[in-house]
Amino acid sequence: MAKAIGIDLGTTNSVMTLQARGLSVLQNAENEEVTRSMVSSYRGETRVGLPAVHNMVNFPKDTIISIKRLMGRAYSDPKVQELKNKKDFVFYEIVPPEDGSQESMRVVMGGKAYSPVDISAMILRKLKNDAEKRLGDKVEYAVITVPAYFSEKQKEATRKAGWEAGLKVQRLLAEPTAAAVAYGMNNLDPSEARTLLVYDFGGGTLDISILQVVGSIFAELANDGDLWLGGDNFDELLVGVALDKLKSTHDLDLDALVISNERKDRFKIFLRQAAEKAKIALSGGSKAPIVVSGALEDENRNPIDVDVEITRAEFERLITPQVQRSMEIVERALEKARVSREQIDHVLLVGGSTSIPLVQRYLADYFGEGKLMRNLDPMKCVAQGAGIMAAVLGEIKECPKCGTANDSETIACSKCGYIFTVLGNVTGLPYGIQTAGDVFDIIIPVGSPYPSPAPVKPSHPYRTKKDNQRRIKIPVLRGDDPVASSSKNELMRTLWLVLPKGLSRGTPVEVALGLSQDEILDHIHVRVLDGSSRPLEVFSDRGEGERVLIEARIEEGGRQWAEKLAKADLNTAARLETLYDEIIEATNNENFAAAKEKLREFEGLLAGIGVDIGAMRKANNVCDFTEVMVDRYKYLIPADNIYKLNRKVEEVRNSIKSGNEAAAQEKMEELEKMLYENKPACYLMILNNAAADARERGQVAEAEAIKRVVHQAEAAGQRDDADAFWQAINEGGEALGRLTDQKLEIDDGTVERVKSY
Repeated sequence: MAKAIGIDLGTTNSVMTLQARGLSVLQNAENEEVTRSMVSSYRGETRVGLPAVHNMVNFPKDTIISIKRLMGRAYSDPKVQELKNKKDFVFYEIVPPEDGSQESMRVVMGGKAYSPVDISAMILRKLKNDAEKRLGDKVEYAVITVPAYFSEKQKEATRKAGWEAGLKVQRLLAEPTAAAVAYGMNNLDPSEARTLLVYDFGGGTLDISILQVVGSIFAELANDGDLWLGGDNFDELLVGVALDKLKSTHDLDLDALVISNERKDRFKIFLRQAAEKAKIALSGGSKAPIVVSGALEDENRNPIDVDVEITRAEFERLITPQVQRSMEIVERALEKARVSREQIDHVLLVGGSTSIPLVQRYLADYFGEGKLMRNLDPMKCVAQGAGIMAAVLGEIKECPKCGTANDSETIACSKCGYIFTVLGNVTGLPYGIQTAGDVFDIIIPVGSPYPSPAPVKPSHPYRTKKDNQRRIKIPVLRGDDPVASSSKNELMRTLWLVLPKGLSRGTPVEVALGLSQDEILDHIHVRVLDGSSRPLEVFSDRGEGERVLIEARIEEGGRQWAEKLAKADLNTAARLETLYDEIIEATNNENFAAAKEKLREFEGLLAGIGVDIGAMRKANNVCDFTEVMVDRYKYLIPADNIYKLNRKVEEVRNSIKSGNEAAAQEKMEELEKMLYENKPACYLMILNNAAADARERGQVAEAEAIKRVVHQAEAAGQRDDADAFWQAINEGGEALGRLTDQKLEIDDGTVERVKSY
């Protein structure tokens, strides 16, 4: 019978367990219960775990550590760049993917680029293969644990890694929940409730989670942590002490040694490994040595041995600031959960760093000695919880008490009556969408059970916010800030719905969301209720792919367009509007080549708005305007003024021909002053141009209104009716004011919530 195991896929270490007539931790091929989460390459051969640790000494640049930090993240993510810049910790390269985008990333090992999913799959594959050798049976299923703060993309990356490793992932279980299960918190009576604080202090990270358990239902109240606070920090502090003692005792400065960087890096790795052993020893003893022999030579090839003794008191002085920092994060998590320390029933110790006596003293002083639960191995309890759940989530439930195989739907063992664990979860934060006005509109409230029995619909409908809206953009969020774009809300994905032409403003839109057992949005329904049965395409933007990059350029272009509208001439504005519609149409039809071509023109026009076109070009435009005005409206201009205007135009053009920019600027200003001395003709020219530009922009009604008053003014001028002329001009001015006051409304695609009264 294929087995189901629990796996704690950790940042620094990984553990696998099996529940079968008792819970056991499975050893790997190297006879260890804890497998290092490390992958290395040697002459084309991949090594995982302890072999990778040994290989790292000689090939640090081909050894991948802390891959969990990179799961589901983009190359542009600040956390990725932070890891990339830790040159004394990470020796391997972190690079953008082959397509040159910033929305995913790769690590380089043995001259080849791998995704974080690929590396995690190598670790999981080793665990699977080693478990099969131990059990003498096939391992097909697994429950894999993930941090409580993991995003949807990070969870899905973990599930994909499991699949690549040949595992059917039964469930992604939150690490705090797994620890609570291991400590027996899933066996409470239905009427019992407990508030737990999970203090997970591992090798690489600190994670604080506050859970409320009622019966077997788990609710996450808050989580907090530090991605760069863990046992590795303590190792580095010990390395620093060892180097300082080496310098004071032997007058040896590692940085000043005239040796290659590769040899220095190799020595640092040896020293870090020795420091880690000393750290572990100091949890049980009062002193420990840091010994490195033969790993370093001076410039004369003389061997340099390191033998430094560290006392526990010295170690505790070193790490006190970091432990105090962890307690500050505990207090922050309590504040987020709106829970006092007195309301915490149990503090669960998870992660190897909780074995350090100073850490336990700080927790005991803060919460009380009696609340600390440390009856399980903190390095293995998360995997133990995963193993317990793996046993009850498979196609066959093997009773841990008597070994009887039971059907998957069985609640109690058919032979001995053992009650199988049934685990329930509720959302710790609400889910919803961003609507018009940057409002976060909740659809799945906090405290909702998952998996969702059916997609959840809000009690109120949504609607399109403009006529002929060509697409709907629906950002799906998780968080509790009413301002959708707040950094407190996590963007899960963005949905784009292609709309047919001609929909009127206010067309109803229906949105429904549903969560899987892993709290992943696996059911998302969007429908436009326009009375037709037309199927509409929905595109889900997960932050990757060609369309995502185009959508980002469209949004940025629309934002810049709105900002620069006031500086654009009407011809440019009309072309921008046409191009914007064509870009949307091409993107909706997935004609990405055409969309990118039009985007280049669109972005080029935007870049030119507000740029000084030069005195010569301006002067030439004013001359053209004057000549057309004199030709068209000479009956409104005194003969003497016509002569003066023509002479001034000639002077301006001569200055342009001679290349005298200063003279052209001066003459142009004089010409502009003369134009406004001939108000009737000048005003009619302005209105005529405005009507033509409005028509080009598709503002047909506005163009017709202006043109109508122009005809009225021209007729009044020809019959010398001054009152009628100026009445028409005033009406034209009002129409022009309405036109220029109009603000550009960029179609950001969001929907409006229908208000309820």
